[in-house]
Amino acid sequence: MKLYEYSAAATPTIPPIGYAVLPPMCSTTSERVLWNLQDALQTDYPATTPALAAYHLNLLPGDHLQTADVATSTLVRFQVGGGLLQIEPIGNEAGIPPRDYRYEQGDVLVIPGLSRIHWRAKSPTRGFIVTDEPLLQYLGVAPVRQTIETIKYTQAQIAQAIEDFRSQPGAAARNRCGVIFGQSATSATMTVSRTLWSLFNILPANVVQKPHRHQSIAVDVAVEGRPGVYTLMSSKITPDGELVDPIRADWVTGAAFVTPPGWWHSHHNETDQDAMVFPVQDAGLHTYLRSLDIQFVR
Repeated sequence: MKLYEYSAAATPTIPPIGYAVLPPMCSTTSERVLWNLQDALQTDYPATTPALAAYHLNLLPGDHLQTADVATSTLVRFQVGGGLLQIEPIGNEAGIPPRDYRYEQGDVLVIPGLSRIHWRAKSPTRGFIVTDEPLLQYLGVAPVRQTIETIKYTQAQIAQAIEDFRSQPGAAARNRCGVIFGQSATSATMTVSRTLWSLFNILPANVVQKPHRHQSIAVDVAVEGRPGVYTLMSSKITPDGELVDPIRADWVTGAAFVTPPGWWHSHHNETDQDAMVFPVQDAGLHTYLRSLDIQFVR
């Protein structure tokens, strides 16, 4: 048993969430590779952030991978390739048959917990996967029911939605240019699952997207980056909205980086071509807890 004096225990010292970079995947075999930062987080289980596990995915035609994460939700974006996912309910007492989902380059799928996923490729495939398994590991729990539906968002649907939003009056003045993924099961929080939030963000040519901040942690993967496209981030900002001694995260296609909670961050494109980034956050949970505290520089 331990009893703490309030002022000594109100702000305990725990490992900070720092900036980190994951290089693009370099693999010649079919595998799912975890971005494991558990040493920095000082956890006794694999994790990328306290709540999220991020993976590179590489699939070769003819191979088969099987996963069954102890998570409430899995989110995947396919960077290149095409193939088939077969999603099989776990603890399937009702005898629900597995469902097949074909995927192509640019598609995004969200998959509920209590699912066994069979990954197959018809052409060489690379993707980026995020789950909330570390959060459940921390709590020492497992899902007891599915709280969301499996949804596939096709590249064509995503592109059309972005085009529609970009054509709206005042769109150029918005802080970000993209689409947030959602579904009817999470209509209250407007997030892709009850824990996960994700955005497909276009960074137009020769544009700066002004800083904002939130208490959720982001794992950002550069869908299309190049020299001259980057994110600046800092824990501090001046009254005029300028970042103080920022860290620069260059957008390298297929690479990812962590944006720590509470850090201000702006996106910069100094080239003549649009760039794209795909952030995934634990903002679904923060939105529900009313702790997201998102703020924008005007």
